[in-house]
Amino acid sequence: GDILYRDGSGLQRLGAGTSGQFLKTQGSGANPTWSDASTATQGQWKYLAKATISSDTSSIYMDNVFDHTNHDHYYLKVMNLNTTSGSNNDIWLGLRTGGSSGSHYAYDVYQSRIRQHPTAGHGGTSGHQSDDYVRLQHSGVAGNSNVDTTQMEIWLYNISNKKSDGTADFHRPFMQSLSVGYSAGSAYTSIHYAGAFWDNSSVDITGLEFKESGGGNWRGATAPLIYLYGQVKH
Repeated sequence: GDILYRDGSGLQRLGAGTSGQFLKTQGSGANPTWSDASTATQGQWKYLAKATISSDTSSIYMDNVFDHTNHDHYYLKVMNLNTTSGSNNDIWLGLRTGGSSGSHYAYDVYQSRIRQHPTAGHGGTSGHQSDDYVRLQHSGVAGNSNVDTTQMEIWLYNISNKKSDGTADFHRPFMQSLSVGYSAGSAYTSIHYAGAFWDNSSVDITGLEFKESGGGNWRGATAPLIYLYGQVKH
């Protein structure tokens, strides 16, 4: 079950890999190795992680979830997010660094957003977010009952801070999102589009945080669910 290969010193032994692995070459001058097979090919989206809550909590964290070796760009699908607050507060998104015990990625955030709502108003805002969180939704997060929830799609670009071919030219992290939700006290839908970037291009980003701007709790009774996918590098 062993494989013999020749390196600069002569013949070398490569023991058997684990079930399902494939033999991977690493280019001229590098030794072959066993590697795990990806479930997705270049350019496709691969499932990476999920988060959910069953009881009320102030923040939903996803730490140590990014795989920058194989992905630069990521996609989040957020379902049934609801707050215990009766006010129309924002849904905030923060990036985190530090691995499994991450902390807030506190770098300048610049954002523009557009809101469409029949009674709360239409229009857009833009500018610097001094607290370094992105505003994903307003007038669609307040929860008067367990059935009034917000649904979101979020795209995160250049989270590895590198080009899509893996070279080390630093890129700022960018984000765009689309969300739809129910506005407290109003039988209308709020539609929200946002785009933003973090003004830093070198810190290792390892996680995410979803936060309610008024300091309220996310409602566990709606069983919110967040899926994270990565786009396999080209």
